[in-house]
Amino acid sequence: MVDKAKNAPYVCTLSEDLIKAAREELNEIPERRAEDIDTLRKKIQKLPSLNICTDDAYLLKFLRATAFDQDTAYTLILKYFEMKADAKNKQMFTDLRSAAVKHVVESGIIGVLPHRDKYGRKVVVIRPGTWDTSTITLADIFKTSFMLLIKIAEDEQTQIKGCVVLYDMNGMGFGHLTHVSPFYAKRSAMLFQDCLPIRFKFIHVVNEPAVFDYLFAMGRPFMSQESVEKVLIHGHKFEELEEYFDLEYLPIEYGGKAPPFSLQATKDAILYCDPDFDAEAKNGMVTTKGESSVHGLAGSYRKLEI
Repeated sequence: MVDKAKNAPYVCTLSEDLIKAAREELNEIPERRAEDIDTLRKKIQKLPSLNICTDDAYLLKFLRATAFDQDTAYTLILKYFEMKADAKNKQMFTDLRSAAVKHVVESGIIGVLPHRDKYGRKVVVIRPGTWDTSTITLADIFKTSFMLLIKIAEDEQTQIKGCVVLYDMNGMGFGHLTHVSPFYAKRSAMLFQDCLPIRFKFIHVVNEPAVFDYLFAMGRPFMSQESVEKVLIHGHKFEELEEYFDLEYLPIEYGGKAPPFSLQATKDAILYCDPDFDAEAKNGMVTTKGESSVHGLAGSYRKLEI
């Protein structure tokens, strides 16, 4: 069980530029930060069915993800933990350990660049063309994505500046598409747009084959209009990426000058962090037989299922 009585205080290590950005973009007022965190904490503590860490830093990432809107931050927390508690998602949130996803990490399906884009955003790279469907399941990919993203969400600059996705579809074909179901399309959309304390700015799609139209058609019904507008299709026009990425840090296969995409930053984020994943596994919904974990919550995870 998580001890809600002990709450580690937040120690600000942000640069002046990030403090300014947080104030202007996220409504984060340093003089009021502790009060805002405590307000959210008191809401959480009123829910006996929600047993989670209430340290300042833990709650702060949800406030930053929602521009310090108390109600939206509270709802995001509920969505996040109801997603994890949903019995239909059990396979995806069981055994969140490095050994369970090592084969996915080493395949290079999902990862991160060591450098940020021009605007200070973390860059997640997704390469479904490297997916060996005979050894890796969609549940494996979802689990790995979740583990990577919750680690990214701990980083304060990412909390403030956000994240972008570089979606490289080189090598993806109809053979891959036959393993993608609407269930996972829905779960992926919910993970990226509804249930995580991360602000995704853009999804840059490159090297898309004909199968992209079918994949996008499958996922489109589960995406908000705002999310759809964040999808930028570049094809093979890598020169368009220069508007968003510093070529010095962009891998050469995407028109940059940096070495090819490496797995090292991804390995560092996932394969050596089991204590962090163990700590996160202790957070969750506590239910009794025959009872719902949370009652009557407008906009909760259950609303997303309708």
